[in-house]
Formats: sequence, structure tokens, C-alpha cells
Amino acid sequence: MSNGIVLIVDDTKFIRLLASTALKPLGCTVIEAENGAMALDLIEEHHPDVVLLDVVMPEIDGFQTLAHIRSTPGMENTQVAMLTTAGMPSDLELGAEMGADAYILKPFDNDGLRAKVAELLELATD
Repeated sequence: MSNGIVLIVDDTKFIRLLASTALKPLGCTVIEAENGAMALDLIEEHHPDVVLLDVVMPEIDGFQTLAHIRSTPGMENTQVAMLTTAGMPSDLELGAEMGADAYILKPFDNDGLRAKVAELLELATD
């Protein structure tokens, strides 16, 4: 798979590096944002197919960013996976209610992350 844009949004540089390294074999374009505000700018500019979104971030958290994505015309096919340590049942429920397509808990397994993103890319480009 060589198409698709994946945006990794996490305030921890090391997590962004781990995720982008795990996704290299997919051949997708990976862009990164360190917070929700930066993510919203990159989403508007690049229209990613998949967004991997941390929940706990300064300024605009992941749930607020997800709400913005879901309310933006033209972003209907964008697949959003929450990639976070916020794994309480209430967090998973809120993510699902707000329109998250997947919920991946940190620490993540590289093969599992890659498989989930490949699946989400397929859904986004169908």
C-alpha cells in the first residue's frame, strides 16, 4: 500500500517517532503534530486519510480535536483512531460516542498498530 496520509498527533515526540517508524512499511505519508491545535491546522492543509490521536494533550485535547474533525465538512471519510493511555471504560465509551473509528492503547504493539492503520486506510480510500 503506497497511498494515504496518516497524521500522528501526540505531545510526546518519542511516541510520534515510534508510531511513524512502525508505519514505514505501509508506504504511506506520515505527518506529525505535537498538539491538537497544530493537528487542526495540518488536517485543514493535508486532509489526512487516518488520524492517530492522543487524548491527553495540552491546549486542545484529543476528544476536542475529534469533535472538530467530525464537524468539518469534507472530513467524513477520515478515519480516526484514538492512540492513548486513557483506557478507562468511560474513555472508550466517550471515544465511540464521539465517532472514533478505533481505540489503540499505549504502549502499542508495532504489528498491531500497522495492521489497524492499514485497515483504516482501506476504509478511508474506499
